[in-house]
Amino acid sequence: MSDPRGRFAAAALGAACLAVGVTACSEPAATALPSDAAAPTTAAPTPAPTSVPPPPRSAPSRTSTPRSTPSPGARPAPSPSPAPKPAPVPPPPPPQSGTDAYESQILALVNAERSAAGLRPLAAQTCPDGFAEPWSPHMAAEGRLSHQSLNPVLSRCGGHAAAENVGMNSSAWPGDMVAGFMGSPPHRANILNGSYTGIGIGAYRDARGVWWVTQDFVG
Repeated sequence: MSDPRGRFAAAALGAACLAVGVTACSEPAATALPSDAAAPTTAAPTPAPTSVPPPPRSAPSRTSTPRSTPSPGARPAPSPSPAPKPAPVPPPPPPQSGTDAYESQILALVNAERSAAGLRPLAAQTCPDGFAEPWSPHMAAEGRLSHQSLNPVLSRCGGHAAAENVGMNSSAWPGDMVAGFMGSPPHRANILNGSYTGIGIGAYRDARGVWWVTQDFVG
């Protein structure tokens, strides 16, 4: 079904294919000794006066410099421990690119439609995303909408069913893309299918500013 704001295409595939699940004392001073006293002498015929012995000569004392010895129980003072280094601050997460933000809004809008219909939200899954991501730039390179085979999606991602929505729109607002999908019965049916539990979304903006989107559903 054509849309004045863009073009869309839908495809679905049942479980006809096999599903495969993907896992630091000082020494005493010497005593002074007195010198020997001189012997007295006599003279005749008159006695000579007794000589007075000279004062004793004291030997020079030897004073040894006291040597300090460490006390047996003394221990060197421990060196201070270095201050702990502060824990490194993790870098902030990288900002979302324009494509990532566009895809996140597509998912939020799709789940809002499912919630309004009483359905559980779809979980973004790595496996179907691996098929949706490269398909959008592939379509942009060819300049047309097309579907890829869903057999590999079923065999590699598991599940019982798979479907795909593709679309292109020159509007930069993701809501216009989702509105285009919801305005087409086949695309709306894929978005509101209660059997699908996971989704992969690939968005690509070409040099002209046109957005190409692929939605791969699995369940």
